[in-house]
Amino acid sequence: MLKKLTKSGEYVHFLIIGIILLFYLFSSPVSFKSNQSNLYTAPLGIWIQDFISLNPTLGKVINVILITLISLFVNKIGKSTEILPRQSFITSSILSLFLLFSPETTQFTGCLVIMLLLTFSFSNMVGIFGKQYPYQQILTATIAISVSSLIIPQTIIFIIFIWLGFLTYSVNSFREWVISFIGLSIPYIYMLFAWYWYDNLDYFFDLYGNFFKTFRIDFTAPTTYQIITLAILALIYLSSMFYFINTASEKIINVRKRMWLTFQFSFISIVTLAIGGNSSFLVLPLVYISMSIMFSYSVHYQKQSRIQDILILLLIISIIINRVVVQ
Repeated sequence: MLKKLTKSGEYVHFLIIGIILLFYLFSSPVSFKSNQSNLYTAPLGIWIQDFISLNPTLGKVINVILITLISLFVNKIGKSTEILPRQSFITSSILSLFLLFSPETTQFTGCLVIMLLLTFSFSNMVGIFGKQYPYQQILTATIAISVSSLIIPQTIIFIIFIWLGFLTYSVNSFREWVISFIGLSIPYIYMLFAWYWYDNLDYFFDLYGNFFKTFRIDFTAPTTYQIITLAILALIYLSSMFYFINTASEKIINVRKRMWLTFQFSFISIVTLAIGGNSSFLVLPLVYISMSIMFSYSVHYQKQSRIQDILILLLIISIIINRVVVQ
């Protein structure tokens, strides 16, 4: 099934994405449990959640637009880096399907904004290979990470992805490392100035002070059906990741390094998920970014896709149960 989809044209995949988005619009969100009343503790996250809470219908429309943009953007990364064939559009469909395992609209919008920012950061990092002076790309990538941390603070850990990228690309100049710190600090400087300008700087410090004081890595147990879906997602990730890494050595050096960078992004996504605590389901979709590329790669290059077909079928059934049956 998936093997045939890899050979399908863009119109077939756009139709699949359209059906997935309609299912998202007209089905209930996955009901994740949490001990926290407000999962967004950073300034931009609180603002996004408050805005969407007042405009839930507009929020769903925004989410549909964001899902489409992210899916196409991730698909473009896979093709432009030569990890996937240039005519492939399956990554967009796979990522859209993964994103159906999502929370309610008010919580999901902030997560999608973070996904878009980190996808933009990822795109800049995979594009610096061979550039003699990649200062602009590094600055842009780190600024995007910093802005995402103003929505969910834990995503600041993606700066490690940037540093791992330097090691992967053998960046020896100290300028790139300094630029990464500058890019990380710029959004915070602007945010501090904005709060100071409106004479509300104490609120900013109280917000972050309260976050660090109350920070706990506690997990609320998901439901049985959610555990099943998470287990299927884990199997999809592990099966595609091992094949992805094992075959990286067969590629030419520029593709190989970009494949390692993709794996490193997935690794940092899982670390972010692990330290997310009760808000871990908000950062779960970050794993989907690199996972959709690795899964599409395994479907494309393995001789048989029977195992992937079974896993995707099980995932579709479990997502339908979570969104339609279990309420």
